[in-house]
Amino acid sequence: PHIGGEVQSVSGSTITVKDMDGFTRTIALGSGATITKDGSASNASAVTKGEHIEATGTVASNGTTLNATKVEIGQPAGPGEGGPAGGPAADGKGPKGGPAADGKGPQAGQGQAPTPPAAGQQGGAQQGGQTAPAAPSAPAPQASGSATAPSAPVQGS
Repeated sequence: PHIGGEVQSVSGSTITVKDMDGFTRTIALGSGATITKDGSASNASAVTKGEHIEATGTVASNGTTLNATKVEIGQPAGPGEGGPAGGPAADGKGPKGGPAADGKGPQAGQGQAPTPPAAGQQGGAQQGGQTAPAAPSAPAPQASGSATAPSAPVQGS
């Protein structure tokens, strides 16, 4: 498990933080916890009110405290840099190749436009594991005053 947020208080080896959702969380520093500040080795005295920390460890038996084994002091990753789990960047160029933030870029695994269905076929082309809706088609022309039905079913009606 992992907790991150702004340090609200430090009392001995207990750190209280406010997470990004506004919840107050408790972190207990064990004697073997690894502490780094901006990527360099540090110690518990560097954890001060107002600092941002990210802590990983195990959940204590009370179910609410994190027994920290690792604490990183410093600003959180900005947009597009991915979080502790290494998620895709917001610009769509991250390691997992997610969609562009503006929704206009291609998604991973798509190298060409979908092929529309052949005339007379129902359904749509497969694209990225989802079925695209069938393209609308114009109704078949009918002769004025004719009582005969069109020879092919009209799609999209």
